[in-house]
Amino acid sequence: MQKHFIYLTSVTYAVRGQRLLAQSGIVTKVSKDTVNIRKYGCGYGLELRGDPSTAVQLLQQAGIRVVEVVNMGM
Repeated sequence: MQKHFIYLTSVTYAVRGQRLLAQSGIVTKVSKDTVNIRKYGCGYGLELRGDPSTAVQLLQQAGIRVVEVVNMGM
């Protein structure tokens, strides 16, 4: 199963997003990417396994801006 990182605009949105997705049964982990921090601002986001499309859609519907989704491999 593929692992993805959903970059968000702040750690606050990462925590809110994690709670929101948990209510829909989507398991995520709040994480900080220190490698691409300059490219993505704060560098915080959510790690998840599987298809990120539903998670991204739910986040956007809740007003949480998704900066980018990156495939991290297995």
